[in-house]
Parts: sequence; C-alpha cells; structure tokens
Amino acid sequence: MKFEKFAKKTGAHGKLMKGHGYSFLVSGEVAAVIPDFALNFYQTAKADESMLLTKVFNIFDIDELAKVAELNRAIVLEADGSSSAIRRIFQDHSGKEVSISNEAFGLLEKQDHVYTGSIDFNEKSINYLVVIKNQDVVGVIFQEKI
Repeated sequence: MKFEKFAKKTGAHGKLMKGHGYSFLVSGEVAAVIPDFALNFYQTAKADESMLLTKVFNIFDIDELAKVAELNRAIVLEADGSSSAIRRIFQDHSGKEVSISNEAFGLLEKQDHVYTGSIDFNEKSINYLVVIKNQDVVGVIFQEKI
C-alpha cells in the first residue's frame, strides 16, 4: 500500500487511530498503517482507539486462505464514465465480494495481498479488505467511508 501517496492526499484532514496494536492514518474508506519511519512525525500517542479497527483485527487470520481475494472486475456506476465512478470488485475463494473505490484501488501495489472480511458494527454490516505486504498488515480498505 502506498503510504506516502495516501499521506500526501490526506494532508491534515486525516485522523490518527489505534487498533489492535497498530497506529493508522484514516481518511474516507482507507485506514493505512503508519510505518515505523513516520511514527514520530504523526505523534501516535495522541491517537484515539478505534473499536472498528480493533474488531477487524480481532477476527482477522492471515492463515485463512479462503479469504485471499483477487481483483475480479471493475464496474462504472455512472454513465459519464469518470474515474471516480469506477468501483473495483475483489472476490475471495469462497465467492465473497468487496467493492472499493477506484481512488482506494490506486493505493494498492502489485506485491500487496488482500483478504476479505465483514463485521457487524453499530447495527450495520461493513465489508472490507485487509491489505498485507510481506506478511505485514499495511492497511484496511472499507467498502464505504468509515
């Protein structure tokens, strides 16, 4: 996941959050793990605890291979065809699909692996992708803004 690209895009409008031992920069539907080199810059000691992110990682299992997802297709939601109207659909091996924005898709790198997930939070079902790079969690992309 392209953290520096995400941080530049987010600017001063992101939120600092913590969850399950990770520190995140959160904006829109993306929660990017703050890498070690940037932890001092972001003053993560002031970050709020995110119950949503904690819940995601309490049930996440990197060894659950059925949840490994691949890009299945892209759809255009509006007739004008602008890039912001494109949704990328990832599907795991059990058939579960998670749709993310084209903007969030642009943060993924070729070597990233994604796992699907779904949780109930505040009386709502929330779909998401956990992004893994070299066996390390680098972010979470939610199907909709959090």
